[in-house]
Amino acid sequence: MNQRLKYIVASRVDGLGGRLLNLASTFRIAKKLGLEHLVCWDYPSVPQKAIYAKLFEGLSFIELDYFGNKDLEVYYLTRKRNRKAGRKEFTVTDSIIENFDVVVTDHLCLLGLESDRGRIATKVMGQDKKLGEDLREVINSIKPNSYIRQEVRGFLKKHDLKNCVGVHVRRGDVERNVKNGIDLHKFRQVEQFFDCLDGIRAKRIFLCTEGKDVKKEFIEKYGVENVLFYPARSYIRECPITRLEGSNEEVEESLNDAFIDNLLLSECSKIVHVSSNFTEAAALRGGLDLIKVD
Repeated sequence: MNQRLKYIVASRVDGLGGRLLNLASTFRIAKKLGLEHLVCWDYPSVPQKAIYAKLFEGLSFIELDYFGNKDLEVYYLTRKRNRKAGRKEFTVTDSIIENFDVVVTDHLCLLGLESDRGRIATKVMGQDKKLGEDLREVINSIKPNSYIRQEVRGFLKKHDLKNCVGVHVRRGDVERNVKNGIDLHKFRQVEQFFDCLDGIRAKRIFLCTEGKDVKKEFIEKYGVENVLFYPARSYIRECPITRLEGSNEEVEESLNDAFIDNLLLSECSKIVHVSSNFTEAAALRGGLDLIKVD
């Protein structure tokens, strides 16, 4: 095969979990094909994008018009373009490798004959162990900033999360959407999490949530000595497609805390959740089983 492809660009701009999965899959392809890996979060619809960039070390960021003045053929393997073309799979095919200089993607992207058979937790960790191992190695090489690394080390010195069931109760963007008419039951009530945890006989819990009331309910149910959580400083509602609420300092604190939560979640024995990229990224990093709340 005559390889023309030189660059792969990660361009996902929604929440932290989606960005992590997009970064992991594009880094993996870059490594396998010897490509230069770039990240473009420079979209007008995503204010405060620089704050997301500060979560990481060692990524190469570019602006939206980076390839504008270069004589390069760009292939957009994105959700928007795929919907328009009626494509379902996000695969860098031989044809793309041979005929384009750049591929831009905002999804979990695979290579060649690998097929995108579903969400990463069920597909990668359940059906394709080698692919899962590859992605796990890559996502663990993505380096958070020094503050995040320090906070995670400090928490793990005090608490053994290997004996805890991780729980992610999604509330930040959900609470915003409930105001816009989305049914909260789609994201499960706290009592349904309790039923699931009681069913697996969970004794100690690491709780990850943006909901202040959720923490109170878990402590009332299981006791303060059995519920661990990272003490978040801010409660900014993460909805990056619009402006994040609060000052830049508050937003930066909130996103740092979210990344810390994600890394700590990956240190647990298993994760109880309702579907989200956030928990799938944590499960991939830790090689963990995901238990979905019914």
